[in-house]
Amino acid sequence: VCVLTGNGLKDPTSAIDHSEATFYGDLTPDVATVAKTMGF
Repeated sequence: VCVLTGNGLKDPTSAIDHSEATFYGDLTPDVATVAKTMGF
């Protein structure tokens, strides 16, 4: 879940670039894969 406020809504790439959170791409959209990636 990603929450953006202010300029993040207008420029999500900038918000992601300045975030310390890990970004995972190319995940298979199923519960098992997402849960494993989240550490469950």
